[in-house]
Amino acid sequence: MKKTDNFTPEEVKAANRRYFDVAASVYEKVDGRRGEGLAAYLDRRLEELPRTGGGGRFLDLGCGTGFVAARAARFFSHPVGVDISTRIVAEARRLHPGLPFLVADGDRLPFPDGRFDAAASVALLHHLFDQRATFREVFRILKPGGVFYTDHDLEKRFHTLFRAPLLLYRFFRDEEKRYGKACPELSGRIYRATEVHRDGLDPRQLAGMLRAAGFREVEIACHWLGLSPVFDRIGRVFNREGRCPRGLAPSFSLRAVK
Repeated sequence: MKKTDNFTPEEVKAANRRYFDVAASVYEKVDGRRGEGLAAYLDRRLEELPRTGGGGRFLDLGCGTGFVAARAARFFSHPVGVDISTRIVAEARRLHPGLPFLVADGDRLPFPDGRFDAAASVALLHHLFDQRATFREVFRILKPGGVFYTDHDLEKRFHTLFRAPLLLYRFFRDEEKRYGKACPELSGRIYRATEVHRDGLDPRQLAGMLRAAGFREVEIACHWLGLSPVFDRIGRVFNREGRCPRGLAPSFSLRAVK
């Protein structure tokens, strides 16, 4: 898997911890994407998971400010969120005081084998230097029949085919500049290290990693939904739930059963 800027795994992990520690208090305001559209989309996706794995314990991996864990509380009796950043976990606890959030490394989760019915990571995989250790840990903490769901990472083929309009979109959105303005102590290198897979991920390669970790029934879906109202409308042109041929949609989801 190609890496950028010659980052090491340790540097990427440290950058993620530092970045989200510094940005925790302004994260929701600067990002601005966790609204009603994303909530409705995630509710539909999360509602499907208990049918396979059960509706008991749910793990939100890379929970950030707790948005996914809070949505999952509608469908699971015991949602838990974990993140590598101490300060963003504190922010999640502040925003969602009724839910448990822990500081933990996704490569070494502090849970016994077979603890959870389902786990999810939303907009996380592109922050990881290598996803394989995390996939092995998620497999370990899921019970037999448990399901792992990931979503909202950039699809690599889409980036290749639509590089020019994507560059234009990023120019106007310019997350690095907006976060840099809100948090001057964050360097451009730290930002780039957190976005180590800025050019996208190959969902087929990730599906292979999931199977190697022991998962079965790995399903890939490419879509436009949950990113913005404009993208939602584009997705509905293709299909009600936005499932598109690979390369024709910016986001992808993975669903894998243990």
